[in-house]
Amino acid sequence: MRILIHDYPGYAFPVELARALAHRGHVVCHVHFSATIGPKGTLARMPDDPETLEFLAIGISGTYRKYSLLHRFLQERAYARRLEQAVRAFSPEVVISNAQPDIQARLLATCQDMGIPLVHWLQDLYSTAIGNILKRKCWLLGALAGAWYRHVEKRLISGCAQVVCISDAFASEMKDWGIPDSHVVRIDNWAPLADIPVMDQDNPWSGQYGLAGVDVVLYAGTLGWKHNPALLENLALALKERPKTRLVVASEGLGASWLAERKVEQGLDNLVLLPYQPEESFAAMLASAKVLLAILEPDASAYSAPSKILSYLCAGRPVVVSFPPENHSAQLLSGARAGIVCSSGDDAGFIAAVKDLLDKPENAADLAINGRMYAERHFRIDEIVCAFERVLNHA
Repeated sequence: MRILIHDYPGYAFPVELARALAHRGHVVCHVHFSATIGPKGTLARMPDDPETLEFLAIGISGTYRKYSLLHRFLQERAYARRLEQAVRAFSPEVVISNAQPDIQARLLATCQDMGIPLVHWLQDLYSTAIGNILKRKCWLLGALAGAWYRHVEKRLISGCAQVVCISDAFASEMKDWGIPDSHVVRIDNWAPLADIPVMDQDNPWSGQYGLAGVDVVLYAGTLGWKHNPALLENLALALKERPKTRLVVASEGLGASWLAERKVEQGLDNLVLLPYQPEESFAAMLASAKVLLAILEPDASAYSAPSKILSYLCAGRPVVVSFPPENHSAQLLSGARAGIVCSSGDDAGFIAAVKDLLDKPENAADLAINGRMYAERHFRIDEIVCAFERVLNHA
């Protein structure tokens, strides 16, 4: 089967899926947007990759302006046109895609014109995200934009052959939208287990950044509209009393820039700010930590299930999150007994949980072991690829 996998940001787990499908005899083209800044998989052919696998990076003219709504809208429309060209050139038998509604709508029209099925990989409810984010600026604008994009998103999902949902909450939303149960499949996200082994805290990466022998508390990933970086500032302030502890934030963009300013203003010498790390350093970076962190704003829970948690589980380190407790990732972490879930807005509880794990290594070790065991049970790519093959064959 000729399969095109379109994952807009280029994350590691869809890359692993592409490789696994190619190893099972399929002809696979993995497509992503080259201008996004963030954690990515290995988006190039490796020596042991089959000849039936290819990677395509699609770019745009100029600098991608993610946080400018108008420029982003125009740039994504330009990207969608180039994506259409790529699909027509590869001529797949089926497409599976995760992208924003405007991009996905153009892709659906292309697939319908070519007479091929599109499988919608539902990673985020974009219409809810757009509405909630814009409501922070202007309630009426957010309500109108959210309603419009809900209409667009619902229409395009209705036109897809299958919908892969990553959580029960998303599957329930599809039911509310009138999508038949026969068109909806639940497949949870995962992280590439083999790429994130359990490693020593003192390793070449921690040595490179002067973190060997230090108690590292690490946040790795996006700091955007869904996150409140002030929580990390408050944590750094609370950890200043611990001379052997460093809060390391590996991120870029708005939140990271804000933290850089606060670091100077507050004299936070214990706050170490790094850019996104390359894929080959990712496992060693996670291993350097005593505690791993994730944060999510309350209104983001309805449309987002942060996948960084899954990488954290692979690393075999305890996790502390500031999430709404009803969020899918929060429930996963609690169910796996791999970390501590603090409600969004409970800054004191979040800081206390981090300190508690630093002070009680035996408790931290239990959570770390549970997390790795969960990953080893649930992130088996041979089982995951079979689930996707069933979806693609049914489409």
